[in-house]
Amino acid sequence: MFQQMKIEVQILPLLNNPDKETSVNKLVELSYKIAAQYLNFNFRRVNKILSSEELTLQELALDSIAKLFEYDSEIQLSQLFIAFRKWEPPVQNESDALKFLLKIVHSRVEQHISKLLRNSDPFFSKIMDWVNYAIKKNGYKKLSYLGTVYIVREDVTSISGKLITENDFNRIPLSVFSDKKNLIKNVLGYIEENLDYSPAVPLNQLIFRLKESSSSVFAVSESTIEQIEERDVESIVSSALEATFTKLSEYVTNGKISENEEIIFRKTLSDIVFDLRDGGMNKGLYKYFILNCDGLSMDVFQEKYQNKLEYLVRILKANIADELRH
Repeated sequence: MFQQMKIEVQILPLLNNPDKETSVNKLVELSYKIAAQYLNFNFRRVNKILSSEELTLQELALDSIAKLFEYDSEIQLSQLFIAFRKWEPPVQNESDALKFLLKIVHSRVEQHISKLLRNSDPFFSKIMDWVNYAIKKNGYKKLSYLGTVYIVREDVTSISGKLITENDFNRIPLSVFSDKKNLIKNVLGYIEENLDYSPAVPLNQLIFRLKESSSSVFAVSESTIEQIEERDVESIVSSALEATFTKLSEYVTNGKISENEEIIFRKTLSDIVFDLRDGGMNKGLYKYFILNCDGLSMDVFQEKYQNKLEYLVRILKANIADELRH
């Protein structure tokens, strides 16, 4: 898999020469290739991100590794070289150097995927918050292995052995996820007792399963962190959409759009919220808009409607997030 990626150059000399421009450029190239391969392997998981953000896989790969090469003026090193110097155990040979680069790039890609999912999907974000809370409350922790974040028991110091595949994780019976109070315990126990895998739960896949297996979402009450509430998804998106329509009506009142254009915006926002509820936007804003305004060119959309729609979608997501907090 990733360990078998063919690397034609020696990585350790590059990492030991942070001031040499050719070393940095070569590490950027290698990191990009690793990120692109990782995203391609996880294409099903990132496909909606690519569509909603109107990105190519190659652009997403570049965005994912950008922070690794941000320069720290105080230390006078980029983040990749800072991580290299702090790595434990220290990198001693070429094999260690390859493992370091793979792990650090995979980890950055996973962090970037989670960030984009949080921004594009309020339900993913809220369930992520709930799971992170459950991890801390119940004595578990997160460990990263080859770029994937896993939930493990508190006494686990490193991940080893055979890890559960995405297909097998998706075959775990829904009943295992039904007891929210003992959710992590039950999933870890099922993997360990019924499947031939190490007891480690892939964090993002768990969130996807929780989204897909329930008509409700988890929300942590602000008044008491101990109380876990459930809200009906239909009620949440309906309230958020109506609040967004109120903002849309101001455009008509202020003469920024016509009543006919308001209808198009309403239909478009309704299409978008349907996909948000079902796992996230799966295409760009222009494609949503022309479903309700046939024949509109991209140029006209960008000139007249794009900024307004982008703003309304931000309002819609903020309204959903606000509903989830109540």
